[in-house]
Amino acid sequence: MVDGRSSFAFCQPHYEDVPAPCDDVERAKALTYVHYTTSDLHGRPLGKLVPVYPDECLLNNKVYLCPVFFDLTPNPERMELELDEVAVEAGFGNAPLTPIPSTLSPWFSEDERSRRVICENDLDLSPRTLCRRILERLPMDFKSAFEYEFFIGNIDANTNSFSPAFKSPDIYSQHGLSMGNKILQFSKSVVEECENQNPPIKITTINLEYGPGQVEMPLAPHLGIDSADAGFTFKEIVRRAASDSGYDATFCSSFDGIGCGSGGHFNFSLPNCDEEMSMQFVAGILQHVPGITALCAPSLPCYARQGHWSPTKNDYDEDNRMCCIRGKNDRGNRYFELRLPSSACNPYLVLGAVIACGQEGIEKRLKMSDVEKTDVPNSLSAALTALNEDDHIVEAFGKRFVEIFTNVKRAEIDGFERLLAKGETLENIYVQQYMKWL
Repeated sequence: MVDGRSSFAFCQPHYEDVPAPCDDVERAKALTYVHYTTSDLHGRPLGKLVPVYPDECLLNNKVYLCPVFFDLTPNPERMELELDEVAVEAGFGNAPLTPIPSTLSPWFSEDERSRRVICENDLDLSPRTLCRRILERLPMDFKSAFEYEFFIGNIDANTNSFSPAFKSPDIYSQHGLSMGNKILQFSKSVVEECENQNPPIKITTINLEYGPGQVEMPLAPHLGIDSADAGFTFKEIVRRAASDSGYDATFCSSFDGIGCGSGGHFNFSLPNCDEEMSMQFVAGILQHVPGITALCAPSLPCYARQGHWSPTKNDYDEDNRMCCIRGKNDRGNRYFELRLPSSACNPYLVLGAVIACGQEGIEKRLKMSDVEKTDVPNSLSAALTALNEDDHIVEAFGKRFVEIFTNVKRAEIDGFERLLAKGETLENIYVQQYMKWL
């Protein structure tokens, strides 16, 4: 049960059996290129491109990465190898990529010669693997979807600055969405590529948001880990489609440290549970808000959102956008919105954290009145401290994962502070450290 839905087997060709390149033009034209893609700690897609000949199996289990990619900060120019004692001692051996066949999809190719498949590995740092293991312990269906905002414009690598596609706040503007037809065409290409995925990713609506260059595209719900796969894939599609349209898209939560940041709100429901059990699940999440904040808001720019449509307390209310969790009733459809995650969140870590906390709420039969009222950590440093002090979250994700995640994030903070001490502006630092990469 690698993907939580079905078992599968692989064709396992030996590399020595792969035919040598030849001059057969027709055979070369029949090549398929498969992107083996996995998530790093930050939700960035990493992997390898594998050429597959017509007489070979489309997927094989002999693709490897060096596990150093778990020691990268969001800006991959920084590699904190000394922070991972286990990997150093093991000599950084191979991390095999295990493809999930149910995710194999066409990838920006009309002739389907280019494919993409989401992969796991068996390391205890793999976000998708950890998320799947947490999900497997949940005895009921769980439906969820991410509601992403992002910035679109152009990054100047020479000046480390960002020019948004439109300057003034223009929330819900249809004129702005259609101006010059460029943003509209970009949006349509995102929708169409998302529909090509397996399973299809449906974008429910598209609108301009309040911030300059800010766009929102909520996703339709999926069961189980499919929602995190959808969020992970959606981000990659947006960045690729933006590049094809002459833009840069970024899921960095802020590009200047002021004003409205980009959220990654997480909508969820338990379709087979009654109201009492659903509220126990919600109470379980609220009880652990300080501990999961670093997983939901994992970069320094995320904390510029606080107080700007982002929660500051672990509170709940019906249809209240100011609260941490907002109860929703849409034509009889009962679900909840966790407003804590930023657009920079790794969807696998958010889904895993919500399941781990919500399930504990059900098991302990927590009531909303049992939840200790507290503030949301107001910095990444404070959030990392809270994460390490939350025994339940540490147990759910594993001590080694929390240790490496914390070390890499603290290295990220140190790099930020060094640049700030040199007199760099927030915008310059955000572009260097985050916007090019997230």
